[in-house]
Amino acid sequence: AISACEKDGEWEKSLLLFSMMSQAEVEANTVTFSNAISSCEKGAQWQRALSLFDTMQINAVAPDIITYNAVIGVFWASTRWESIMDLLGTMIESGFDGFYAREYDHVLQAGSVLDCFKHITLMWLLQEAVADTSPVTYVDLQAGRGLYDLDSDGALQRETFAYGIERMVRNRNPSAAPAIASYLEALRRANEIEDDATQPTTRIRHYLGSPCLAQLCLR
Repeated sequence: AISACEKDGEWEKSLLLFSMMSQAEVEANTVTFSNAISSCEKGAQWQRALSLFDTMQINAVAPDIITYNAVIGVFWASTRWESIMDLLGTMIESGFDGFYAREYDHVLQAGSVLDCFKHITLMWLLQEAVADTSPVTYVDLQAGRGLYDLDSDGALQRETFAYGIERMVRNRNPSAAPAIASYLEALRRANEIEDDATQPTTRIRHYLGSPCLAQLCLR
């Protein structure tokens, strides 16, 4: 029930159900804590998410990678960038070493957190480069496809885009950095989505790879 409310964006109901567990003397585990924390993202309730995360450790409930991802998602929605960096440090200290060795497949990772970070950084660097009138040479040694279908079997195998581009589109920040705004605008155009903040944003299906993004940025 907590997970269902969280997926429907009913964060208040999700947290209410979680609090009712303790009243009914039902022991919370890593999964229920993670779902409750994830529900805080919709309302940008980072204080509540942090309180739940602290309560886990007090109750000797070990967080897993899903728990950390949930907390990072809440911090992202709340624009708590320094908190994200602090939490990443905590993850490393706790022995989560997925940052150093992880399978990378362009289709499986299309739209993931890592992919979004990589592409936003690429657009920022290229925008800075072409702002100068000097000639620019761009060589991409690690490029994959120019366009990915997020409804393909490969992308749906792990749905890593749910934690990356889908969250970015769902939690649009009007004060986002220019590189992030340019990145999202490029994806909206590729999917023929109008930028109307009063309307729910259509799901991104066509995801741009670095070759397309680079072509958009270069002269």
